[in-house]
Amino acid sequence: MAEVNERLAAQESVQLEMGIGIHTGRVIVGNIGSLRRTKYGAVGSNVNLVARAESFTTGGQMLITEDTRASRRPLRSSRHGGRNGPLREDIRLNLASTILC
Repeated sequence: MAEVNERLAAQESVQLEMGIGIHTGRVIVGNIGSLRRTKYGAVGSNVNLVARAESFTTGGQMLITEDTRASRRPLRSSRHGGRNGPLREDIRLNLASTILC
């Protein structure tokens, strides 16, 4: 985002900010539409909930729903950093502010 804003500042344009919403839940994903117009997307109440969570964020914030905070299962198992184990142990959120709802 910093690189994008540097380019925008050079053009004397408005700078951009981004907020992130995270929710844990089941959704339906796949190709949606007709033969003439198809898109890959996700639908379901959990998609609506995370969109609402994201709408409450401001630039540089991450909003994590209670379902995500309470989730204790590993995101995935993989080999990383020279060892095996759940990826969650190696994730650190380095954002200006984190909000729990």
